[in-house]
Amino acid sequence: MALGLDRRLEPQGRPKTADARPTPPSSSSSSDNQIHITSGPSRSHLLKESHSPLPESIFNALLPQEVAMSVFKFHTTNVCWQHACVYVREFEAQVEGFYKLAKRGKCDKVDGSWIALFFVLQAISVHQMTDRYAAACNLGSVAVRQQFITAVMDAAMIALHHANFLSPPSVFTCQAIATLGLCGHNVCDSDLLSSLLAIGIKHAQALGLHTLVKRMRGMSSVDLEMGRRVW
Repeated sequence: MALGLDRRLEPQGRPKTADARPTPPSSSSSSDNQIHITSGPSRSHLLKESHSPLPESIFNALLPQEVAMSVFKFHTTNVCWQHACVYVREFEAQVEGFYKLAKRGKCDKVDGSWIALFFVLQAISVHQMTDRYAAACNLGSVAVRQQFITAVMDAAMIALHHANFLSPPSVFTCQAIATLGLCGHNVCDSDLLSSLLAIGIKHAQALGLHTLVKRMRGMSSVDLEMGRRVW
């Protein structure tokens, strides 16, 4: 059993054929033999076209912006090192942009997979908070925080399904799943997490994250490093 092996492609990046004979070595460079990724994993959290309106349960799970930013500040200093699956500076800018859109009622322009990542990071961060820090964020008692964690994890799954995450591979989906696998065992059901990990591996392969030996044409250094870390 090789769960991490992409059986759809030969090492040379060509489709499998019925002929099982060894493939002669190619004279081209190793970078030419990799699956071609023209622009790398897109980090834009905005959709090219507006999606259907978000479910009400997603809006109900949103913290006030000032509280959410305090939670993500805790994530930056105490949680991010555990998974290293997001570029913090860019993600926090995306969070600010998300709240601006939310205030204008235009959240249908935001990728649901990114919203799932947004909720996953909140759930893990709140779970790891000390009582003192949680009190400073006005997040309530341990029992209240646990209810919040359950609500945002439910919202994360709703956001993933709203984005039809089983079909189009998304780097945000991979980031959310990888983060859960590394430090979210206490906020996610173990059976659900096992299923998500299998999905995340195949999505990462579909995106070519397992081929990122070096930067592809049009890919930024941040894209390259994030892709490697997520894989």
